Amino acid sequence: MLNPLSPREPLRTLTAKFLFGCSLILLSAINPNHGLTEEIPKTTLRLGKESVMKISGSATITDWICESHSPVGEFVLPLTKTDLDRMYDEILSPGGHPGQSTVDASNLLNKYNKSVTAFLNVMVKSFDCGNRLMESDMYAAIKADAYPQVRYRHFGLGVSLAKTVSQKQAVSIVSFGLLELAGVKKKVEIELTIERLDSGKFLLSGHKDLRMSDFDITPPTALFGLIKTSDNFRLTYALVAKSVP
Repeated sequence: MLNPLSPREPLRTLTAKFLFGCSLILLSAINPNHGLTEEIPKTTLRLGKESVMKISGSATITDWICESHSPVGEFVLPLTKTDLDRMYDEILSPGGHPGQSTVDASNLLNKYNKSVTAFLNVMVKSFDCGNRLMESDMYAAIKADAYPQVRYRHFGLGVSLAKTVSQKQAVSIVSFGLLELAGVKKKVEIELTIERLDSGKFLLSGHKDLRMSDFDITPPTALFGLIKTSDNFRLTYALVAKSVP
């Protein structure tokens, strides 16, 4: 039996360490990045104070509208700010032809489709209807005490198009996501018109027509049912998103 204090034991250990070191050197020569994680570039766009969301509809006597200036949201894109501007320009002017969308532009957008994350939250009681009684009825109908937020979670992008908005070139995309209202979640498709206001700063606008009954909301009534609110309503949004460090 080998004596633990034998000089042969340290020699055997030294040999093992030498062979292990050689293997590490060989692995490094084959793959210099072995063990290193490549950092993925990203740009985060966050909603600014200029952002507005509106809920509107009609009733027996008149139309109604409520708006909030407090939406909170964030968009995380697997692109640098420079690449984001380049992609925007490519969709607007594919192949040097302004206002025409192409398969290449769509592929450019879809390349990053599954890597884009986004969310939008707005407090129900931040909506101002200009009438306290109307606000009280709306808050009760949407069950604001139990479900204080309207939430949207994005999970996919649709085809990109170039379009003209107020004589300005803009990009139109479709966001597939989950809208939560009054505690009920529904998959929806929301069209967004995107205008670049400055490098890394964008206006996302549009609207989505919905039905209260789809979210188990009973349309509010007043004066013992003489004034009835329509089941149909519209979400309108003008969201200003700016890149953050």
